[in-house]
Amino acid sequence: MKKALVFLSVIALLVMITSCSAPAKQKTYFELQQELYKQNRTSDVAIAPSVETVVVEGIGIDKDDALLDARLKALQQVVGLKLYSQSQVSNFTLVDKQTYTKTQGYIKSEKILSESAFQISYYKVKCSFEVSKDIPDDDFFFVIKKMRKPKVGVWIPANLYKGLLSFEDRSAEVNLLNRLKEYGFDVYDTERLQELMQIKADFTPDVKSFRKYGVDVLITGELFGESTGSISGLMGARATVNLKVFWTQTGQIIASDSVTEGKADVSAAIAVKNAVGKAAYTIGESLSRLIVKDWMSQVANGLPLEMNIMNIDYDSYVDFVSMLRKASGVIDLGSTVFEQNTADIVVYTFLLPEEFYAKIIRTSFKNSPTMINQSLTQITFKLN
Repeated sequence: MKKALVFLSVIALLVMITSCSAPAKQKTYFELQQELYKQNRTSDVAIAPSVETVVVEGIGIDKDDALLDARLKALQQVVGLKLYSQSQVSNFTLVDKQTYTKTQGYIKSEKILSESAFQISYYKVKCSFEVSKDIPDDDFFFVIKKMRKPKVGVWIPANLYKGLLSFEDRSAEVNLLNRLKEYGFDVYDTERLQELMQIKADFTPDVKSFRKYGVDVLITGELFGESTGSISGLMGARATVNLKVFWTQTGQIIASDSVTEGKADVSAAIAVKNAVGKAAYTIGESLSRLIVKDWMSQVANGLPLEMNIMNIDYDSYVDFVSMLRKASGVIDLGSTVFEQNTADIVVYTFLLPEEFYAKIIRTSFKNSPTMINQSLTQITFKLN
């Protein structure tokens, strides 16, 4: 019995010596990362979101208003980061105070770099912000929906179908309009554009001619439909929607896409209508984002405001242009044209169109002008 106890004691002593003298096994980098990941998953401490530094200028009637303007522009960069994976410095405020109140948490820090009076009636600040790049899809969609965006015209007449299944139908237009409206776009459908321009469906006007009716962006294209034969007792059909997006100020194509979808129904005609509707809704998703992306790029490069003035005499035109050159709120003056009591004037301004109209246009003429139409890039008015 004593020998057994001595033997067990010796074994225990050897184990203790071995465990104390043997070097501990080092953990690999992967094992350490896995442990850290598990700790973060189980702890109450949240992982810090990735941030990016952006520098913007804000303009307002006083310092507080200018700071808010700068914060709104910084918030726009969150959307830019989601769309471009990089920030876009903006010269124009696209989001409003309501949007900022809901999503201000994505601005992590701010620092005023400089501040000063600007022109006669304004104050300017230059600020550095750290903005979060980790905006959830719901908040991203909310900002885009609330953002000031160009007015969109959709020119897809009911007789636009081509191919083997050719007939009149508005499925493509209706579904495209629905998706654009979900993104918060103000849209004119084909029928409304035809009424404004007083033209028939079989006439396709020049892209730039939509400009004076308040359309900033025009979507148009082609529709193709064809039968694919019988499928399990139903008739199949395939439809392709090819659409292009034009900037009406220049006539330039800013985006394009093509989507093909197939459907089956009791008749080929119904099937192709459903297919073209689904394709148009799908393409509306991609075009909405492409329009916003190009719009933010346009804004970052300085957005001109075009004024079309009707019933103006030459002396009033000269006086108005002279006033614009020194007006508070105008950054620069672009092209100026007068012809047959009509003037086309382009200005670069940090004021929104409604502010520009109230503060500059209405105060520049003795008789109150009559607004014809307005968008974010264009104002048409008539002098009484």
